[in-house]
Amino acid sequence: MTNSGYCRGNGAAPPCSRFHSLNRGVAGSERTSESLGQRPAPGAGPATATRRLSAGISRYRAEDGDDLRGFVRSHYGDQSYQADDRYFDWRFADHPEIPRESPTIWVCRREGRVVGQQAALPFTVRAGGAVIPAAWAIDLMVDPEWRLRGVAPALTAQLCADRPLVAGLGIAAAARRGFARAGWVDLGRVPRYVRLLRPLRAGEAPTGRRPVRPAAALASRAAVPVLGLLAGTEAAVLGGARLGGLRFQAIERFDDRVEPLWAAVAPTHPLIAHRGLRSLAWRFDAAPQPAVYRKYYLTRGARVLGYAVLRRRQETMMVVDHLCLPGWHWALFAHCLAEARRAGAAALRCLATGRKARRSLLALGFLPRPGPHFMAFAHPLSGLAASLVGEPGNWYLTEADSDLDHPPLP
Repeated sequence: MTNSGYCRGNGAAPPCSRFHSLNRGVAGSERTSESLGQRPAPGAGPATATRRLSAGISRYRAEDGDDLRGFVRSHYGDQSYQADDRYFDWRFADHPEIPRESPTIWVCRREGRVVGQQAALPFTVRAGGAVIPAAWAIDLMVDPEWRLRGVAPALTAQLCADRPLVAGLGIAAAARRGFARAGWVDLGRVPRYVRLLRPLRAGEAPTGRRPVRPAAALASRAAVPVLGLLAGTEAAVLGGARLGGLRFQAIERFDDRVEPLWAAVAPTHPLIAHRGLRSLAWRFDAAPQPAVYRKYYLTRGARVLGYAVLRRRQETMMVVDHLCLPGWHWALFAHCLAEARRAGAAALRCLATGRKARRSLLALGFLPRPGPHFMAFAHPLSGLAASLVGEPGNWYLTEADSDLDHPPLP
């Protein structure tokens, strides 16, 4: 582990301390000396209560480095990716949407120590013909001693005031209740589609979580005839794709060919995060572990019809991200199945939204399972219609959104 992330703020900055000089003299970053952690005085109005709750909260500054590093390690663990400085730099120093002078981490101090943090991954969302600044809320953590004392809502309120649109994926039940009270819209669970590729063996963990029990392994062997039929369907789709001149080409890095694809696909989705070259190069090519991603273009001749990014976790291959022109989902997912089968994976998993993707996945034998919980908050002055933001089917989501895919391999 390097020392470049939650960098040291004492003495001269070491050469690798990339955050040491950030936020010096940034307007609005001064902390108040107002009494902290006290309940509002009797008769105090809502504005006074809000000011008291937000006291001691500011954006991350260089002098927060050591204290925040200790806070993160104590609550997430020394081996967590949140405590890994490579991931810190990638998410907050190298992110193309984060100005170097304004990292998207809010820190709460009480009684002179860090007791909470709220981080965010900014992105731009295409909403109809408009491009809206947005952010994924991530890594909300409050010291147990200070929970239920207004720290968490005050931290999240700072984030919600920073961007017109804020969303979160994989939100825990306790946080959902607080977000709902603050006006967030609960959009339910995003479906993950799973396709079994071979009978399971007892002890395997194809979903990356619970090992398969002997009874489940036996039941999966009974599905062999069904798997054979699905493999036949998959082969027919691939054969038709080859006859149509389609190719599934492995690429080392994303390039300019993805820009026309993004320009053509973006208007077909009501709400979709930017997936042009700038975003994809940061998300996959510049990631701390770029070698874990298998990237492909679906092409016909010189034209890119779509792309897919795969990653293996234990016995499961995951479709981390995917994008394609309307009408080509079937070919894209069939090629993903072929790659997962060649790699010896037990299953292929894909988080997807939208009717076209869902129809193609179901036709190829994928079964839907409940995925991460999704919530969103549109600022009242954002101009975004509640009917647009509050309809789950309007959102284009994959495992690449938010931080669902950030944990490194064990």
